[in-house]
Amino acid sequence: KKFVTESTSIVTGEELEKHPVTVLQNAFTSTVTGVETYEAQSEPGWSETAMYIRGIRTMNASARSPLIIVDNVERDLSFLDAYPIESITILKDAAATAIYGMRGANGAVLVTTKRGETGTKINFTQEVGFQTIAGIPESQNSYNYALSRNQARYLDGLSPEYSDEDLEYYRRVCNGEQLEGMAKYKYFNTNWHDTMLRDAAPQYRTNLSVSGGNARARYYVSFSYLRQEGLFDTKWTEWNEGYSTQEVLNRYNLRSNIDIDVNKFLNVSMDLGGRIDNISQPGIDVWNLFTWGAGENLPVYPVFCPNGEFFMPTSSDSKNGAAQIAGRGVEQNRRRNLYTTVTATGN
Repeated sequence: KKFVTESTSIVTGEELEKHPVTVLQNAFTSTVTGVETYEAQSEPGWSETAMYIRGIRTMNASARSPLIIVDNVERDLSFLDAYPIESITILKDAAATAIYGMRGANGAVLVTTKRGETGTKINFTQEVGFQTIAGIPESQNSYNYALSRNQARYLDGLSPEYSDEDLEYYRRVCNGEQLEGMAKYKYFNTNWHDTMLRDAAPQYRTNLSVSGGNARARYYVSFSYLRQEGLFDTKWTEWNEGYSTQEVLNRYNLRSNIDIDVNKFLNVSMDLGGRIDNISQPGIDVWNLFTWGAGENLPVYPVFCPNGEFFMPTSSDSKNGAAQIAGRGVEQNRRRNLYTTVTATGN
């Protein structure tokens, strides 16, 4: 530390393990300085994160990312989780990244993974947690919506869309009153975000790590399993018999590092890393579902018709969010990545 003049930050894998994130970079903002991350969406299986060191340095969106070096080889961080990591060093300034030339113009992230040691070590970790929704926009209830519509039409010189009787019924239903007669089939107050979503969704992380060896050969193996569920209400995701439309990510990470001392002059290492993502989700993308099924949908629309069928809005800008989750089928995706590095070092 006395002789280092470059600006660097270091975080250990042990510290990163404490953060229950599905994308490794998301743990950097609270563990290292000078690093900003931006997660455009948190959809299970699709929540990739942009990372910047000391802010955005160029207007070129394709040239903003820092250089990622994993065990001296340029790699992608997305195939790693925290468990096989020994440490991560963030290089921030020009002096620290000079050895990489222009590739290090946006900073560099140096990842060192764990290696095997003599003796046998076995670590097992099981975590269970819950996710909740944050930042859902507040929606108008049907009474305030009707008042706003009438005010807008008044300012345009038009007659009211909703009569005083309509407004009174909407006021009563918004206050939680149970209407009677035909009124209960005509006046509704639906919060579409509350209708589509549940309060919490479970997340599970499991890791098994084994290391060992002797003076001649050493190994480290890490296997991780992550299950992340979406926040759609199970009333709609389990609507169909035989399959679920819930968003679910099942992720499998494997890391294997083997070191062999062939003789006192030659060492051979073989590193293997891989990730498999199995993703299940409703047959409608989340943007359309939340835009037209909730944001553009009206609180005066019901979820069901009197005969028990899903209500289908006549407006082209509205969709029944519950019906979209339940009735658009299921989409399944699989991603597979495999990385191998073989290194021979002579002395």
